[in-house]
Amino acid sequence: MTIDHEYANGLLGAFQKAEREFTNIEELKLNGYSNEDDRFILHLNYLHEQGLIKGYNGKSPLGYRIGADDKVTWAVVPLRLTAAGHDYIARLNESGG
Repeated sequence: MTIDHEYANGLLGAFQKAEREFTNIEELKLNGYSNEDDRFILHLNYLHEQGLIKGYNGKSPLGYRIGADDKVTWAVVPLRLTAAGHDYIARLNESGG
């Protein structure tokens, strides 16, 4: 699976739409980004690895675990844009992208 930059940018936009500093997978789902979509974990990890988003759960910072049977289980944990994430969105908006 490859990175879909349009999807990744849209996911960042869903983070930005949050009414509070934090969002979570339930709120992201309401904004069209379901954790049941195969692309979701890939892009969530990508944004995290790029330093654009951050989670607040020490053992599973983004709220998911993958078991030995490859089954994914989710916890609803707070997720937020980092300063770099806010800056990235600002640059996207300036460039019209």
